[in-house]
Amino acid sequence: MNQPTRESAGRPDDTSAKPARKPRNRSWRQVEESAEIKAGIVRAATEVFAERGYQQTTLSEIARLRGLSRSGVLHHFASKEALFQAVLDELQTEAGRRFAPVNEAGPLLDHIRDLAVFLGTSEEVRLSLRLVHVLEGEGIAGNEAARAFAERRAQGIREMIISLLESARRGGEIAADTDLDAAAALISGTINGLQKLSLIDASLDVGASFELFADMLAARLAARRG
Repeated sequence: MNQPTRESAGRPDDTSAKPARKPRNRSWRQVEESAEIKAGIVRAATEVFAERGYQQTTLSEIARLRGLSRSGVLHHFASKEALFQAVLDELQTEAGRRFAPVNEAGPLLDHIRDLAVFLGTSEEVRLSLRLVHVLEGEGIAGNEAARAFAERRAQGIREMIISLLESARRGGEIAADTDLDAAAALISGTINGLQKLSLIDASLDVGASFELFADMLAARLAARRG
């Protein structure tokens, strides 16, 4: 029986060599589990960032909250910065969901009152607002990612309010000479300030305060008749 030569034994087409094992495709269940783990990490990161801010938060703290190791977090997110961006993306998505009802057709005063959703009542919304205001502070202190997020959020809210005011002005609800930029800044600034007050003292009825503000604003902006 012929023995294989040293040269033939090492050839790639040697039939005695075992084929390379192909990586198995992940099952849907594995994909779902991975997505659930990532969502849990983002939720935990939101809580820690909201409590400690970006600079003082460590991946180890976030990992402990989820019962994971630091390397377990890094398996799903390449870095603290990547996880932070995922948290910001989730905040943006959540804000979009809350914006939707406000953009529906209706009288301006109803729209202004609808903006009270940004004051937050549920624990989930309050957590998001706490993170937003912590990030605003860090943005002012020099964190570029936090500052960029805070600026995008503020700009988005102002643009939405200006759009509502423009529609009301076209419909004759508010005076034609209304300074829309000033009105939008006043409305968004009031919302922002009331959010901070509610986070400092949860016993305050900021909803009633905003209702009073909405009535005063509507009366001030109303189109002059006659």
